[in-house]
Amino acid sequence: ASVVDKQKELLVNKVVREQTNSIDEMRRILKSLNHYEALGFNRHKKIDAAVLKKEYRKKAMLVHPDKNMGSSMSSESFKKLQCAYKVLADSVKKRDYDEQLRKEESMAKSVCQKSHSSSHQDN
Repeated sequence: ASVVDKQKELLVNKVVREQTNSIDEMRRILKSLNHYEALGFNRHKKIDAAVLKKEYRKKAMLVHPDKNMGSSMSSESFKKLQCAYKVLADSVKKRDYDEQLRKEESMAKSVCQKSHSSSHQDN
């Protein structure tokens, strides 16, 4: 009987660990600021298509709504992950997306520089 109990305990611990990993991954994906972050990649490094697909599938399995009892957090993170993959897997969409990110960064830099220069003038 104790062998069966230990097996049940190991199984319960494994399920709890997987659920914790899934929840952490859902939170990370939902907090991500861009598609690269959502899939766990550095934006400024070249991504191999096979590696992209492998990482997408691994993360998608972890946060899939069917695996997480249809939770809304699971659905939202899964949708965000799907969108990120669709964009980064398509070379034309990826190029357009990268250009959009560069424009947003340059706008943010110019706002910061204007703010910084105006604060120096105020002093």
